[in-house]
Amino acid sequence: EFTMDLRPLTIDAAENLLEVGCGDGRLSEAILSAFHKLKVTAFDLSTEMVSLTKARLSKYPSDRFTVTDGDADTMDTYEASSFERYIANFVLHLTPDPEKMLKQAYRVLKTGGIAGFTVWGRPENSPYFTLVVQIMDELGIPQDKSTRSNFHLSDDVKLRQMVKDAGFTTVKSYYTTTPMDSYMDLEKQVSRFFVRSILLDKLSSEHRTALLAELSKRVDAILKSGTVITF
Repeated sequence: EFTMDLRPLTIDAAENLLEVGCGDGRLSEAILSAFHKLKVTAFDLSTEMVSLTKARLSKYPSDRFTVTDGDADTMDTYEASSFERYIANFVLHLTPDPEKMLKQAYRVLKTGGIAGFTVWGRPENSPYFTLVVQIMDELGIPQDKSTRSNFHLSDDVKLRQMVKDAGFTTVKSYYTTTPMDSYMDLEKQVSRFFVRSILLDKLSSEHRTALLAELSKRVDAILKSGTVITF
């Protein structure tokens, strides 16, 4: 789940790697498992996620990983030219200052180092992230739209230029889609839309009932059509 394509990073040729915004450590664990000589440094803004990552990686030798809390925009802890690889999975579009985060990524990479980022892509290909908002609009359910959209970096031309402006010389980007687990039944598929959200808790009983009913209908139609829900 939420695993980025690591092939362009040629991690097997690197000795160390920095993961920014490691979450609960799933990606760090996958990397440690696949690349046995690699040392991984991972950090997250959330101390809770740091604790989860430490617990998840505890089965590996302690000299192969370091986990701390930190801010992707500053990274004061790390000296320039410290890492050969840098990854940030679904982090860049969340940080308050993407340009600053990119510059920090370039700063901590060694000459010839490679960075990999994933961001939310095209809204039309991401029903997992857009369907609830669409239904709420249709049903007239109030929602806060004052915050910046997580799709604000979805233009790959503009994003490539932003990366170049940070100092990177060779920049490649591409769109991809990830399916939700297609083996899940309807109830589980619907519940996945709210796994990381407190949205339902903020709704009135009437709005909650209407939203879940319409969402179940839409998800059921998508699944019966033979396609899957993507993000």
